[in-house]
Amino acid sequence: MKEYDAKAPHRAEDQHRCIRISFVVDQRPWRPSLPKKPTTQWEVYRPIKGSLSAFIGVVEAPDEASALKTAIEEFGIINHEYQKQLFVRRVPRR
Repeated sequence: MKEYDAKAPHRAEDQHRCIRISFVVDQRPWRPSLPKKPTTQWEVYRPIKGSLSAFIGVVEAPDEASALKTAIEEFGIINHEYQKQLFVRRVPRR
């Protein structure tokens, strides 16, 4: 019987085990990932007296209500009066 060198990285048995494991991993059935829901971009505005409105920023959200909530969190609007005055407008897709 042949002796194995201590410096050798693997013995023959270990190499067969690795090959079998990688073979099993490669045989898994392929599953396509679910398509992500497209998020809509919303422009956030705050009305100002004497002018039309002030642009605050753009957020991504699926609907108008969640866009307002996201804007309040992202832009750190803590004043409740300003939160009530905010409005959003959907950004048209190109």
